[in-house]
Amino acid sequence: MAGVAIFVFSACSEETKETVALKYNKETVPTIDTDSATILISDSGIVRYKLVAKTYQILDKASNPHWYFPDGAYLEQFDPFLRPQATVKADTAWNYTRQKYWRLKGHVHIKTIEGKELKTDELVWNVETRTISSDSYFEYLNPGETILKGIGFKTNEQMSWFSTSKPDGGYYYAPDDTENTAVNDTIQSR
Repeated sequence: MAGVAIFVFSACSEETKETVALKYNKETVPTIDTDSATILISDSGIVRYKLVAKTYQILDKASNPHWYFPDGAYLEQFDPFLRPQATVKADTAWNYTRQKYWRLKGHVHIKTIEGKELKTDELVWNVETRTISSDSYFEYLNPGETILKGIGFKTNEQMSWFSTSKPDGGYYYAPDDTENTAVNDTIQSR
């Protein structure tokens, strides 16, 4: 009996361990990777945004931590009573959490409850300053008032003011005027 116990013990002590060399790139490998995400984002305890994405990745160990939405993102902005105020769509999105800005790329479309629309291929939304900007071609529509096209712009989240560096075809439409006139004072050239 004692011989059997020694045999089992010695068999276990001769166990070999194998290791596999694994290279982890924290810049490209997400710590969280999920499908079909719906995220509610609050500010001071009040839900302000709903984000829907087919694919959602968090790269919080990267040198510039961020959320990544490779298959596009759809965002709704709410007022304090949870009424939709604006929608934002893009083919690809990044949320740089430490620097507090979003980068949207590919068929970016913003529409407010007032009917204002902004279309561009790429933009940056600075969460701290509450501004939106781009160096790309854009089209801005404020129904009944302004149509503006050009390259490069800066505006606030409500799009109540708008500045552009290279306007191309901006017009102001007065509701009771049938002729186009110069771009109004709220649109400035840089």
